[in-house]
Amino acid sequence: MEYDKTNDIIYAGATANFDWSAEGALYKSTDGGSSWSEIFDYPRIVDIEINPQNPNEIFVAAQSWYSVWLKDQLPGVYRTTDAGLTWENITNNLQHTHVTFVKLDPNNTSRLFAGTGGGGLWSTDLSTDVEDENRQLPTHFELHQNYPNPFNPNTTIEYSIPESGFVTLKVYDILGKEVVKLVNKEQTSGNYEVEFNGYGLSSGLYFYRVHSGTFTNMKNLILIK
Repeated sequence: MEYDKTNDIIYAGATANFDWSAEGALYKSTDGGSSWSEIFDYPRIVDIEINPQNPNEIFVAAQSWYSVWLKDQLPGVYRTTDAGLTWENITNNLQHTHVTFVKLDPNNTSRLFAGTGGGGLWSTDLSTDVEDENRQLPTHFELHQNYPNPFNPNTTIEYSIPESGFVTLKVYDILGKEVVKLVNKEQTSGNYEVEFNGYGLSSGLYFYRVHSGTFTNMKNLILIK
């Protein structure tokens, strides 16, 4: 639980039961806990960090366990810069995505630390990430070929959107049946990468499709076990 003193808002993370009898998510209360609203639908939120210099910037540690398969979302570190309206997975090159806590450097809020169940304390320079993203804003829609391909069981999908909008990224099997929804949210202009884990799927040919506004593109990927 975290308290935003500037706006008098309480944030609380809830975790799903292993018997699936309850849903997990990130909630906020603006009336001292009398009522709550959901702002991030993820089954296991284990830690929350608010930027004291910008309360609209919030970080959460989202763990996987088995409940992640019900939500089709990848574990790791998520960030919002608009108080929970939109969220971005900023795990990037973090070696272990089973994140146990997130903490901003009290002397430099552009540096974020993360502890993981896989071992070690990790850090990232958020100011560098933002500067790099702004320098490389795309001018057109593009969907890249996943890599590696063929893969087992993880592969990375990259795409670019030149303008803000609602984005969906889905994976389908050879019969056209939806296998997983990797992205389903509003995103700002930028370059994005998403990790797809084929655990539990059979070897074979699959397709991934990105859609935003009038742009739609599809490519294939091959899972080999």
